[in-house]
Amino acid sequence: MGAEEGDPDGECGPWWHAQWVPFAFDGAGGYLIIDQRPYRRRGRIGKADHETGCSFSHHSMWGSLPALLDATATALETGEAVDGYLPDAVDEDELDWDF
Repeated sequence: MGAEEGDPDGECGPWWHAQWVPFAFDGAGGYLIIDQRPYRRRGRIGKADHETGCSFSHHSMWGSLPALLDATATALETGEAVDGYLPDAVDEDELDWDF
């Protein structure tokens, strides 16, 4: 089965899969997603873009939602960049990142 058919071991997939859950967006058609397909790497974080498709990073910060939230909390608490990402509170309802 190819990646476009939902291959769980494929690093790139189609633009969207029914079991990808979006939780952040960039305002230009890109999303951070949690892969909820039922297989051994369930829960990994990916980037889905309407022009380039989806990709999954091998970086430990992107390995799972708890790892990403831990890195986010560290950046917010310290005000320092984490892996090149610096938090920028736009207002009380929105968080942006400088990189």
